[in-house]
Amino acid sequence: MGIAYSGSRQGRDWSEYADVAPPPRPPEVRTSLAGRIQDSASSKRPPSNQSLDIGIPTINNRNAPAGKPFTAELDVCELDDQGRPGQTWTCRGLTLSRSSISLRSRRMCHAGRRLLIAIHLVDDKPIVLHGQVTNCDYDTNSQHTVSIDLEPIPNTSDVRKWIRKMT
Repeated sequence: MGIAYSGSRQGRDWSEYADVAPPPRPPEVRTSLAGRIQDSASSKRPPSNQSLDIGIPTINNRNAPAGKPFTAELDVCELDDQGRPGQTWTCRGLTLSRSSISLRSRRMCHAGRRLLIAIHLVDDKPIVLHGQVTNCDYDTNSQHTVSIDLEPIPNTSDVRKWIRKMT
């Protein structure tokens, strides 16, 4: 048989513990998507430009200019793993700077994908740009806002054929 607890404090003076501070909190520990443990100091560092272990590229964390408003009509196509252009779709530009472009599209583009962009100007042939998607966020009315860092256009026969078709 066990001893029954009476619930009384049996003459102990608990007032001496009233001024004792609570124990210190342990450091905050977080786990990243790749399964690595990060302490609170390392989680405050900005992300690097390298890919995580699970294959998701990190968002480029540089201080890029916001760009100027830009509302031209665009033809966009995604390049596959071999650098071949896929299906072309139409979207609208939002902002343009020397190193980046953002656009509004009905189609979602995953971060890290490469895109060819044909900018249709009034009374001129299209200008072709190439870049890598850094961010894609859902906007209103089934639209996505896609941010792209511009890169040199790849010099492959499939890309040249797509450019000739657009111009």
